[in-house]
Amino acid sequence: MAGTITFTPQLRDSLALQRIRFFRQVLSRRALRTDAVVLGVVWLITFFACRDDGLGPAARAASLAAIGMVVVILTVLPLCFAISRNQIRRVFTERRPWQSPQDINWTDQGMSMRTDMVHAQSPWSHYAGWRDTRHGIVLIATNVDTALLPARAFAQGQREDLIATLHAAGIPRDGSSTATRLAQAAPWQPHSWRRRETLVPLMWLALAVVVSARCVIFPSPGGLFYAIAATGAPVLSAMLGGLLLGRRTDTLRLALAFLGAAIVAEIGTIVAALQGNTENPGLWLVGMIVTGLALWIWGDHVGRPAWRRLAAIAVGLGTLACVALMPQAQSSTYYLSRALQPYLTGGAPDEGDDHATPTPLADVMWGMQPALLTKAIAGLQPSPQGAAPRVRAVAIAADGTQDQFLNEANRALGVMGQRYGNALGGAILLSNNAQMLESQPLATRANFVASVQAVAAHSDPARDWTFVYLVSHGGRDAALLTQTSEYDDLTPIDANAVNQALSQAGIRRRVIVISACYAGSWIKALANPDTIVIAAARHDRTSFGCGPGNDLTYFGEAFLNGPFAQGASLQQSFDAARKAIARREASDQVTPSVPQVFVGAHMQGLWMEKPPRD
Repeated sequence: MAGTITFTPQLRDSLALQRIRFFRQVLSRRALRTDAVVLGVVWLITFFACRDDGLGPAARAASLAAIGMVVVILTVLPLCFAISRNQIRRVFTERRPWQSPQDINWTDQGMSMRTDMVHAQSPWSHYAGWRDTRHGIVLIATNVDTALLPARAFAQGQREDLIATLHAAGIPRDGSSTATRLAQAAPWQPHSWRRRETLVPLMWLALAVVVSARCVIFPSPGGLFYAIAATGAPVLSAMLGGLLLGRRTDTLRLALAFLGAAIVAEIGTIVAALQGNTENPGLWLVGMIVTGLALWIWGDHVGRPAWRRLAAIAVGLGTLACVALMPQAQSSTYYLSRALQPYLTGGAPDEGDDHATPTPLADVMWGMQPALLTKAIAGLQPSPQGAAPRVRAVAIAADGTQDQFLNEANRALGVMGQRYGNALGGAILLSNNAQMLESQPLATRANFVASVQAVAAHSDPARDWTFVYLVSHGGRDAALLTQTSEYDDLTPIDANAVNQALSQAGIRRRVIVISACYAGSWIKALANPDTIVIAAARHDRTSFGCGPGNDLTYFGEAFLNGPFAQGASLQQSFDAARKAIARREASDQVTPSVPQVFVGAHMQGLWMEKPPRD
């Protein structure tokens, strides 16, 4: 049997062949085995990272990580398919020989192809399978070496004759186990979308997608843009390592390995966070170990001396460390920039702008917190042996977008100093107001925990007590609106967090004042025999006075500027404030806020006693 066909290749032929090649590669046994190995590695790494939570939760976390990896793979594959089709269109247009007429001849021994520039012959043993499609007959040598004989080129009976010739030559139909085995046993040849120069940006994009998902689900102080910028660290580490090892042409392989490890680590971070573990240094350690081992093994493979390998490892790990420390470094560069501005601009600082407060970036604010906390805690004083009981105060202005919350927190600390004099063993202000970002710690959960731990370290738990004043907008869920004017991703400070921080610090005797809407919802979580809770409103009522034009809220004005400031007892001060608020709200014709109080059984004496006189 023999035959001849002549045709001119068209773009649709190349696109149809590309689609067949793509799905053969993606669904090949080799590809599926690779996917299974990757998913198994992801599962095991996540399982061991979360095993401290128990075998059941660790298994669930590992399964979630594997599912996340499947999502990443399913996201990358359509991108690969689209890029490959775009390459086919571009190459077909640019390469005229692809569009030249072709003569195809077949006999019982094999097939030959002739064009204006090429004449090639192939025996039937070269082919591992064939497929009859609506586009024509596809001859398959390997998963990527395929040829399409378009249906339009066959005269009547020729297509059936070629199929009979293929059967007679013993070539199995594509899809049979024999064809699959033969095609996959052939030497692997990289296709366009599997080339390293294409895979590196695709893996980089996949890492950016995973990092973006983590930043959206779990907002971080570094911010989304910093996190995405940090995805370049694996590629930079690979490039610098290859430079030191003298193998610049092979660095794309190393970049692929590092990007793959980074994707696995990010998925593990997301899963660990979903399990409640927001800090998992083990994943960072795994990343550092993978980087170091990869550079050492690669350097040994290419025969580089030990000093070069060690230098490459140092540079690779140093790059990752520098990227991780970027948020802290921004604080230093920010102040350096401010100090250099007069010299860079050629003029002296504007003396009339001494009190102007710049608005630092979120990264700068976070980098400043350790020093600001140390400064605030330094004002605390220990209780001398045999001295009278002391009080220490912490005021929190959680919403930094309105000055009156800062005014009220400052006023609360001022009144405490006025009332107790030398009996006040120190005061700490936590504020999110833009005026205080460079001078006071932020009002965050972490800073509150650090503050009360410092208070506890300077206190005698049996005699001393702690005064906590919280002011902001409040919600029915016993939480304060916690934000700065430029950063609204802070975790809200709520009743449970406050109670947990005080209890874990060992602060037993406490007076807590909440100046916020629905403040009565805090009482249930805070109430115990050693606590007094004063709330500006009932659990289902709003408080008033937090609009523009007021220096303090209605509650802050009545409580802090009333008898409390003149040395009255807490009981007298609260009763007077409640009456003053009721009169003011009646005058404004608003729904009464009905301030609430809870007095623990062991705090009755403090509730009714007046402060000591110096």
